[in-house]
Amino acid sequence: MRWIEERMERPVPTEAFAKLLKGAAGQASQRPAFHIDRARLLFKEADYLGAVDAFETAARLDPAGFHAWAELAAVHFRLGRYETALDLCGRAAPQTPEVLRERARALLKLGRGAEARAALLSALEQNDAEDALEMLLRLLAADSDGTKLIEVCDGLAPRYAAMAPARAYRAIGLSRIGRTADALKIMDLERYVSRVAFVPPAALGTAAQFNRALADEILADPSPFPPIRDNLELNWDPDRGNSPRFFVLYAFIRSEMQRYLDEMPGRGLDSVMPPRPSIAKFTPFNVILRNDGSNGEHIHAPSYVSAVYHVLVPDSVAQASDTRGALVLGCCTTHTGGYAPCWGVRHIKPVAGWLTLFPAHVFHDVVPPRTDSPRVSVAADLIPVRD
Repeated sequence: MRWIEERMERPVPTEAFAKLLKGAAGQASQRPAFHIDRARLLFKEADYLGAVDAFETAARLDPAGFHAWAELAAVHFRLGRYETALDLCGRAAPQTPEVLRERARALLKLGRGAEARAALLSALEQNDAEDALEMLLRLLAADSDGTKLIEVCDGLAPRYAAMAPARAYRAIGLSRIGRTADALKIMDLERYVSRVAFVPPAALGTAAQFNRALADEILADPSPFPPIRDNLELNWDPDRGNSPRFFVLYAFIRSEMQRYLDEMPGRGLDSVMPPRPSIAKFTPFNVILRNDGSNGEHIHAPSYVSAVYHVLVPDSVAQASDTRGALVLGCCTTHTGGYAPCWGVRHIKPVAGWLTLFPAHVFHDVVPPRTDSPRVSVAADLIPVRD
């Protein structure tokens, strides 16, 4: 298989970007694009009223050319102005997947679930509607009758049917209607999980020395992105510098992903997963958790295989007799309105130096570590590149 290592463009720090916009204000005040950039910055800083003003300024300067309807609707959504967000989505042309997704979010808040489902189904008729796919399936997953969820999953266009959400949510539907064996075939938390220890090259020290040094490098490279929530730090594009540790670890993860693909028939996954890709993106990122931090129950929608390598495990987590800090697989009750599917959950106690691999459609989360000491891991995805 041919690998493509994807690098994200590191964003300009917010303060530096703000200075650039301020410096350009005089000469650019009549340019709509300037105000759209300003609105995006203000939205990022949670200044939603300022973002609304900036977007509306851009719209006044170029009424015919203004296309940021979905973004403007999203700002009003954050302000709790759901009717306004819905109206803005109705004014947008064309009705892009982004617009339809924002329309659905507003409709859900207004208690108009059937219309929200219709908007999301319309989005799926277009390309690049992955966000709409997961939103629609999550909406249906909360329904106690899984029949509609299965029907939608089975009727998806091939490009969506091959994605992880289609398998993950179909399993929920199957469990809801009592087709336990079929659900477990998709979500086998024992057979489909691989765990392997990493042995670094002798030149980079023992496993303990390697992981401690790698943890220090990760902790010294704070994420340029704003945190999703307190006590959770995700760095989607680590600064690898001249350190060989990232490259050695990445090579190990890629080789184990390749091995995992080779083992799929023996695990019974060849009849569950779409055909293995011949070209794939390798997307690693760093995760740091403290105290009550967690990732939230999720799947990696565009991925085929996901992996987690534990770099640094706090002593209180390593020595605990409970599940604190554990990687938990199969958990999805926040997606189902509290319903616990038939496959249950599996807790994997983190051990520094061990890699865990599983299909990307397996829901997962981390139990909060409940300590100030950082719990450090490197996660990675194998994302198919389709022709």
